[in-house]
Amino acid sequence: MNINYTKNGLGILTVLFALSIFASRACGQLTQTERYEIDITHIGGNYQVVTCDEGVLIWSLWNIKNSLDTLALKVHFLDTNLTEKWSENFAWNRHIKLIDQQSYGAKVYILFKNYNADSNDFELLETDVVSGNILVRTINNELPFTYLDMRVTDKAVLIGGYTELSPIVIYKNFSEPSAKILPGIYGHKIEMNQLNLNPDATVEVLTAGKGKMGNRGLYLNNYNKDAQLISTAKIKPPDYRHILTSGIKTEINTSSSLVAGTFSKQNLNYPQGIYIAKLNQQSQETIKLYDYTDLDNFFNYLPEKKEQSLRRRAKHKEMQEKSLKHVYNLDIHRFFNYKDVFILYGSVSTTRKRSFTHNILLAFDEDGNLLWDKRFEAQPTSLHTSLKEERLNLLYTFEDKIYTIPISDDGKPDLNESIESMKLHYGDKLRSNEIKGIGRLNNDTYIVCGIQSLKNKEKKGADRNRTVLFINKLVLE
Repeated sequence: MNINYTKNGLGILTVLFALSIFASRACGQLTQTERYEIDITHIGGNYQVVTCDEGVLIWSLWNIKNSLDTLALKVHFLDTNLTEKWSENFAWNRHIKLIDQQSYGAKVYILFKNYNADSNDFELLETDVVSGNILVRTINNELPFTYLDMRVTDKAVLIGGYTELSPIVIYKNFSEPSAKILPGIYGHKIEMNQLNLNPDATVEVLTAGKGKMGNRGLYLNNYNKDAQLISTAKIKPPDYRHILTSGIKTEINTSSSLVAGTFSKQNLNYPQGIYIAKLNQQSQETIKLYDYTDLDNFFNYLPEKKEQSLRRRAKHKEMQEKSLKHVYNLDIHRFFNYKDVFILYGSVSTTRKRSFTHNILLAFDEDGNLLWDKRFEAQPTSLHTSLKEERLNLLYTFEDKIYTIPISDDGKPDLNESIESMKLHYGDKLRSNEIKGIGRLNNDTYIVCGIQSLKNKEKKGADRNRTVLFINKLVLE
């Protein structure tokens, strides 16, 4: 059984009584109001779950007897109350494989690629969940392509990746007959960092590239809706000894923005800390660097004695006007703002065997000054945000539980709150629980989906034990 959840089943709707899920405090309480189940005990299946503004789309592929090249593609749509509104079945080419899927408004976009054809074209399945209309768009592409990321609106789609070690971005405006390749980013020493597709179909692409004297800078390219390069802004390190290795951008206002990421130093292979640069009218004003040892909680996943020893060595190096050499990778997932506080979220791993250690939140003001940092455990990239009555709550999953981090009015995080669930149906006992994803329907409504094994002593025979794909609706109160 394989299930994938994406934001950005087949079977019977099982009606259960309302199940409440409580946090340890009154603020940030989640209540489960609806539940949708698919009994997969005997059928298995490969299910995909995608949320959008209007509800949840579930789709799956099934073998057709005596057919070598065709599969059955089955699509179901649930509204925000998890009530099934429509379903469709149609034939699908077995050799066209899933690449990515995202939603925008009331539409779900599923990107496929045909791996058994001479063409490198993509197929984009566009579903209007309100009407049930499904449209397949062909995105023409002549180059071999290693996929990296996608951005989509109701006007256009961006597909980013690499061809022969060089970044490439394919831009398809839905009002134009053909896709285009964005100019200005091709090169073997360039890495793609971020794609932004704006509602008006204009585009931003943030790349990292090597410049003169070996120092690395970031380049922010802006394109119009015709895929023409309009401007390029460069984010520079403070001196030739520092190298900017990644970046992500967020807006302060219509004219100013912040770019944050990791930096390294010459002759070092791994990031040594965080930088944050301020741009005004696409021109860099300032850049500030923070070594990992400048963060209060970056190393507190270590045993206390080991952390203290590390910080003593760092202070000794500082007295010698040197710095400790770190062996950590920091993958940055999100950069967002709340009440003039700009919060960076990333996952940390050691370079030895690429072992995940923890996640971290860092908060800055609009001038790039560090306000606080917080470490927490989570499945990487699982963080979601909710603004409820002017209070920000961060929700994430870890080891098949849901947690919240409320952010107070002064922009500081409270302690993590574990959210425990009660029993399900009358007589049901939870034998195993595997959360596959948590996503937002609207500002204060979420779903959590996954696989559960249940046992019910009230039933007899084979019905006692069952395995289900579940989708629970959670309301933040």
